[in-house]
Formats: sequence, structure tokens, C-alpha cells
Amino acid sequence: MAAILACSSNDNDLRQESPAIAIKRAADFCDSPKSEMKWVSDLIESSKDDPALAGPIYAFRSNGQAVFMHQPWIMSCLACILYDCDGNRLDSQTIDQEALTMGFQNLTKIYYPEMK
Repeated sequence: MAAILACSSNDNDLRQESPAIAIKRAADFCDSPKSEMKWVSDLIESSKDDPALAGPIYAFRSNGQAVFMHQPWIMSCLACILYDCDGNRLDSQTIDQEALTMGFQNLTKIYYPEMK
């Protein structure tokens, strides 16, 4: 049984991942070329320089729209920062709140930084 659990794909869920993996996941989620996801790399790099921005990035769909959620660890999710596939910030007030809540239940992990 221990051998089976050791091979689980979930055992790496909380390990730091490279920006390259995050960009690939974001590109796949948006069905876009990786070259259009530079903003993801920029977000990750800026969070390395500013501990107040450090936190995971997730993606979900809300009313068919791809939405990225950056959740800095120092904030509650009420202060999550939302983006579209082009890296434009979204105003959570303009998104259907019920669809937004449902989207949170089906999060796709894009990036999870190392906790320091």
C-alpha cells in the first residue's frame, strides 16, 4: 500500500514549480501560445521580489470565461486578484458572483510558490 501511495501524482501538489510549467499550464488553459502568457512569468517574478505578492495562481471558468486567480498568502480570498487570459485585471464586481463562487470549486492549479 505504501508503494502505491508513494507513486501518487498528488504528492507533489505543494512543491514549488517553475515559471515555465506555470506558463505552459496557463497557455493550455487559455488555448493560447505560450508567447502570449508572458504576463504569468512577470507576475511570478514580481511576487519573488515582493513578499506581499507571494502566493499561488489558479484558473477556473466563470460563465465560460477563463479567469486566473492570484491569491497572495497575506490576503484572504476576498482580496484575490483576478486576471483574464491577456493578463488584464478583472473587477470581481463585474463578474457574476454566483458563477465566480462556482468557479472557485473547480480550481486548476497554475503555479504554487515555495513557502519561505
